Amino acid sequence: MITLRLLFAVCCVFMLIAGEQNAQEIKNPTIVGQWEAANQTVEIFEDGKIILRNKAKKEISEGSYKLIKDNIMRLNFEGSKPEDYSLSLSQDKLILTRANGEIFAVYKRAKQTSPTSKPK
Repeated sequence: MITLRLLFAVCCVFMLIAGEQNAQEIKNPTIVGQWEAANQTVEIFEDGKIILRNKAKKEISEGSYKLIKDNIMRLNFEGSKPEDYSLSLSQDKLILTRANGEIFAVYKRAKQTSPTSKPK
């Protein structure tokens, strides 16, 4: 029982330390790139820029993002207040969930098209 309590205490300390990291120190290059959903694409850049393209409405929204924790992304689009989303990331799937637990969007990584080479 004492071992279990000690393990729990150590885990809590590590979680507190991880939670105090500065947002700029957290880097996650795996989210950088283009992601697609049914009616929209999202392009995420290394410099904190994000572009959301709504295919159905033919609208483009530009904004910024910041990873404030390993799994929390703060999105800020012009004309709206910043909103935090929980993110779940696998190799080819990005899921953004609102604070109330509602899934906001499920994206698949866009296929990268390589430039066609010129025939010799």
